[in-house]
Amino acid sequence: MRFVLLLALLAGCSKKEEPARKGPAPMSEAERKRGEDACLAYVARLCSCAEAKGTQELKDRCELHKGRPDTVATALSAEGSPEVATMDILQAQDAARKVIAACVQDMTKLDGEGCP
Repeated sequence: MRFVLLLALLAGCSKKEEPARKGPAPMSEAERKRGEDACLAYVARLCSCAEAKGTQELKDRCELHKGRPDTVATALSAEGSPEVATMDILQAQDAARKVIAACVQDMTKLDGEGCP
């Protein structure tokens, strides 16, 4: 009987581990930095090309795409916030990765347009 009571007391006093942080892991700092750098380089090259060539189409694209680096930063700004739902964080990370991919793809298109 004492043995059962001792086991019950020990089970009740056992250390309970804190649950791990819920939600997805934040985007790695390396991925975030590469993405921001890719978008900044794309915008700089596009706007430089627009200035050099002087075409209205390139100037319009330059103005439109200047916001891409900010879009990535804004999408990832809520990653560490406990008030943000897991699904919202995942969607924000997905959106940031899509913008980064568009920057990389559009950078390669500039080669075909003769941009330096």
